[in-house]
Amino acid sequence: MVQPPTQLFQKIERYGKNLSSMTTEVTILGNASEVNVKKAAINGLQVKAVNDRMLVQTHGVVDTGADTNCTDNKLRQVLGRDELPDAEVGLQGVTGSNDDRMKDKLRIVTKDKEVNVIEARSIEELGYSGPNTKEFLECVKVELNINKDNKEHFDFNEKGTTPRVLIGLKSGSLLAKQLSEEDMIKLGIEKPFLSPNLQVWSTPINSKLLITGSLGVDPKLVEEANNYPRFVLMVKENDSEEQIEEKLEMEIKQLEEISSFVSYENILAGSGLNRLDKVLNRREDRSPSDILEAAKVGDLKAREVGSQLAGFAGQAFGDFALMNMALGGVYLIGGVARAMMPYLKEENFKQNFYDRGNFAEIMKKISVHLILDDYAALKGCANYSTILSGE
Repeated sequence: MVQPPTQLFQKIERYGKNLSSMTTEVTILGNASEVNVKKAAINGLQVKAVNDRMLVQTHGVVDTGADTNCTDNKLRQVLGRDELPDAEVGLQGVTGSNDDRMKDKLRIVTKDKEVNVIEARSIEELGYSGPNTKEFLECVKVELNINKDNKEHFDFNEKGTTPRVLIGLKSGSLLAKQLSEEDMIKLGIEKPFLSPNLQVWSTPINSKLLITGSLGVDPKLVEEANNYPRFVLMVKENDSEEQIEEKLEMEIKQLEEISSFVSYENILAGSGLNRLDKVLNRREDRSPSDILEAAKVGDLKAREVGSQLAGFAGQAFGDFALMNMALGGVYLIGGVARAMMPYLKEENFKQNFYDRGNFAEIMKKISVHLILDDYAALKGCANYSTILSGE
């Protein structure tokens, strides 16, 4: 039973991050005399005046396992200081340490229109939170049985955003609650069978349900001796074994259709540059030609995209050459190949092409050529036809 979940995990990872992005909309209450409307506009924060108060709409990262709250410096500049006594120590976390001991009040407006006052620390920034990939979301919907009747209950984070606040939902008035089986049944949601780490939470922050965890099971974490992973399936009381098996087979088939095999063309064609730019640089606004032009004028991040693609190309072309014993050489042709010429001369391409362990000596006999004439194939055919005709 472990094979389908591990295959799902590996397939989704090919498309990008296999982890739910825990961002959601957050409404913060501020004093009208303190909120800097101009800075809010500059930083893309929506502000609405209500009597002598201001509602500031932003996005936040919600952490169901944390009890510390933070605002980034830009949000704090918009809200103004609302000082509390300094903390005894600076912040310590997985992203590093921060010696700033300042604390301020932060007023969160809940889904019930109540104001919860919490203390918040200040940090430089929370970074960019990329969107969940289309493939990730489609598979999540299959695992949880999300459809047109219940999809409005979820926050899917289909667009990337820059969160301004981190809210710990582990304790206090903003305690998050994992959705119970009873609530799941009411909403027509299924317990994810192939993804035991995928969970659904309700929070006081807003009315949307949040999804945490990853799809499938990381094969590196499988331990049969400790009975991990463990799978749970919600079924109706009168379901037969045949009905349960049929349901599982149908779900696996749906997931396979969504997370279908990623061909070499998906990576090595021009669109591969877009995919790498999205993964490496969180950019979705550049065409392949834009990326390569940016690299030409010194954009180091764009150059990294080109270098990574060349590395993948070296690995793929080396595999093809070895499988076919292409001792006559490998010839590359086309617009993408020509545009990638500077990167094909770099060590990343060469190492991935020639490094074949015991077959390294054979690979040394295979040369790589770049054809600059787009009509070379047609000219070759014409020449061969001339030879056959004896003219």
